[in-house]
Amino acid sequence: MENNNRPQGRKRRIEGTGSGLYRRGEGLNTGPVGKGQSAAPKKVTQQFTENGGGGNYRGKRGGGGGIGIIVLLLVLLFGGGGGALSGLLGGGSSSSQSQEPIAYVTPAPKPSAAVQTPGQSSGLGAILQQGLSGSSVQSDWKEPANVQTVSSTVASGARDKFTTIRGKGRDVVTVMVYMCGTDLEAKGGMATKDLLEMTRATIGDNVNIIVYTGGCTRWNNNVISARTNQIYQVVSGNLKVLSSNAGNVSMTDPNTLASFISYCAKNFEANRYELIFWDHGGGSVSGYGYDQKFSSSGSMTLAGIKQALDKADVTFDFIGFDACLMGTLENALMLSNRADYLIASEETEPGTGWYYTNWITKLSKNTSLPTLDIGKMIVDDFVAACAQGTPGQSATLSVVDLAELSHTVPPAFKAFSESLSGMIADKEYAQISTARSNTREFARSTAIDQIDLVHFASNIGNAEGKALSQAVLGAVKYNRTSSNMNNSYGVSIYFPYRKLSNVDKAIKTYDAIGLDESYSQCIRDFASLESTGQYATGGYGTNPYASLFGDLSQYGLYGSYGGSSSGYGSSSGSSSYGSSSGSSGYGSYSSMDSTELIGSLLEAFLGGGSSTSSSSSSYGSMDFLFGRSLNTEETASYIADNLFDPSALVWTKNAAGEDVLVLDEDQWALVNELELNMFFDDGSGFVELGRDNVFDFDDDGALLAPQELAWVTIDGQFVPYYHEYTTGSGDARVDTGYVPALVNGDRAELLLSVDAEGYWTITGVRYAYTDGETETVAKSLTAPGAEVDFDAPPAEETGAVGQLKDGDTIDFVCDYYRYDGTYENNYLFGNQIVVDDGLTVSDAYLEEGARAVMLYRFTDLFGQHYWSLPIEG
Repeated sequence: MENNNRPQGRKRRIEGTGSGLYRRGEGLNTGPVGKGQSAAPKKVTQQFTENGGGGNYRGKRGGGGGIGIIVLLLVLLFGGGGGALSGLLGGGSSSSQSQEPIAYVTPAPKPSAAVQTPGQSSGLGAILQQGLSGSSVQSDWKEPANVQTVSSTVASGARDKFTTIRGKGRDVVTVMVYMCGTDLEAKGGMATKDLLEMTRATIGDNVNIIVYTGGCTRWNNNVISARTNQIYQVVSGNLKVLSSNAGNVSMTDPNTLASFISYCAKNFEANRYELIFWDHGGGSVSGYGYDQKFSSSGSMTLAGIKQALDKADVTFDFIGFDACLMGTLENALMLSNRADYLIASEETEPGTGWYYTNWITKLSKNTSLPTLDIGKMIVDDFVAACAQGTPGQSATLSVVDLAELSHTVPPAFKAFSESLSGMIADKEYAQISTARSNTREFARSTAIDQIDLVHFASNIGNAEGKALSQAVLGAVKYNRTSSNMNNSYGVSIYFPYRKLSNVDKAIKTYDAIGLDESYSQCIRDFASLESTGQYATGGYGTNPYASLFGDLSQYGLYGSYGGSSSGYGSSSGSSSYGSSSGSSGYGSYSSMDSTELIGSLLEAFLGGGSSTSSSSSSYGSMDFLFGRSLNTEETASYIADNLFDPSALVWTKNAAGEDVLVLDEDQWALVNELELNMFFDDGSGFVELGRDNVFDFDDDGALLAPQELAWVTIDGQFVPYYHEYTTGSGDARVDTGYVPALVNGDRAELLLSVDAEGYWTITGVRYAYTDGETETVAKSLTAPGAEVDFDAPPAEETGAVGQLKDGDTIDFVCDYYRYDGTYENNYLFGNQIVVDDGLTVSDAYLEEGARAVMLYRFTDLFGQHYWSLPIEG
């Protein structure tokens, strides 16, 4: 049969047997590397009965060892940030007493204070705080790819451009570069490399390149000081200091930006002004910048950027972001009152960043060069430099006509937003959730919830979506992506899905920048239904049912623990909700209609049973829950009609005698994501090996149990690996993920990709932040090399930027869980690797005798996670 509703797993090429399945040293105390979204196996097990299937199951293992399927406890995990993670499997060498299966545990009891961890989350707060990590499959281009095609037409009715180009080379251009060096410079020398590119340009008399520097504890050159902010002019071959002390102030303060713009406009008057933001970027919610010297000042939000631009009162020919994730609709609409064009990336930027030499030289030769031509050069050089310097990493950059966008997009955007709210009111949330899950997503591992707007609107597929797609495509005048990127049309947008704690922050930003209220209402409606859906089906962290119905309720709506006949009751022993059916295993509650039950839960949750004020929550404001369009009865009815039934997540036999998991088509339609979650039992607890999109189906569409006990290795060393996303299909398919590690002692993630034939590549290094250091996202870092002397002759550049180099040390990092399912700490994993003539990545069989546990994780329309019965190897 055709598996139309099924995810598609990747292909594996298994090469030999790996090694290094052990943790070492003391706990690192730097937080979960797997984003806290896994089901740590627990210690009590029960073997499959003969009728249940799997009792004699054997899989392939290096050396010929076997796998036996063990039926353990079916669990719905709701763990937050390294908190109380419910699990499934027995561990250690001690024997365990079998017991009846638990049907739909939601979740295991909260651990005692003695095992509580500082990062532990619970209840609604954890729903909002925790992102939905995991993978998704991106298809080929949904709409015709708008890449490498310049459009110079402008829609009728668009405003005139702010900048009037005089022509014939008579224009005077001032380029303002706001360069917050941060750790990108301190660790990687990336700002210095871009400054070198600028100095290598041939700069004409009518072109002023003015750079404001700061935000960095160390500059990798002999000119710029880290003690104070400074202002330089780039001249051919060198930097000329204009202000040796511009103040030791935060570069994410809007007043600092405003003062720099005013300084340039006053001292370098021109008829063409360009502004380039250089640093981290966080997109629509977090905005721009991370000042390493003033980390507590946070980022500059879109409202802060607007404040700075309004204060300086200068209009720009183009505003560009040599920073990650700033090619958003919200940013574009905000900037449309101050600039004619936006040049920015939807995705995170590889460490190479923009390449400056060529376009500055061309602009110097002809200061009347059309802005679209300048933008095209910037985009083309960026993509080419990324392909050469960071092969395998994704890259996007586009040029957006803000004059046109501000005219054509707002009415289409408003109509689209209202249509989504209408769909939710008409109980079509599932269509939106599926469309959102299948849309190109950017910086997925950070759960910032930014997606391509055209792809999303096209996936929705209604008339309003098509109209919005055409309006956005018309405003994107030039767009390019790396060859491994699709469905990136040039403009992204924030749409909550993986982490709901940013919803109220986004809405406040929208209010501050004047975004149409209809979109705020749209995301409020969607997030409200998702969060209440999660809450009604268990939520993250500790079980919300326990406080309402007593201990029995921790095992969910679908049955009872071990045949208990206890009724649904409050902790005081009284309840109006009747009693459970009393059946063991996968029974169903029978005394109360599901809509009524869920409605009662939501009334308690939304009507005062839970405190949701921002003042009482460490997870951000939850005000969006109270501005939703659907009332409680409508919400409860919809959730009840779209509940995923985890009681079907059991293994049985197909006609061929294979172990399979069977869901009907209606249930598969409720599954947005599927992953294999793998653990290793070291005798004291469980090491998480990660999550991978490795799975297959039989001819009848049933999920097959894993056929091979294998995992990802680097130079033969097993590594924790987490799949993030898939692009392309067929022979063009590429799967991308990361490996947590310490690279030369710094917390980082090795970026990996695997092609359709199962061949792996390390595409770069992404440095990680801990303890909320910044909400923005860094470019993949580069190696700093030697300090640069701007007075010396230019040296020939060698080596790929952003790649590991010989002599680098790599210590892999894993998450570790106790047998009771609670997160303990993260540890170094396996042997240290010293890079020597590159690294080899491959899938390999586990060592003989290694005890592994595998579970499939299902994610439903509400972003809720469910785990299959485990398989023990």
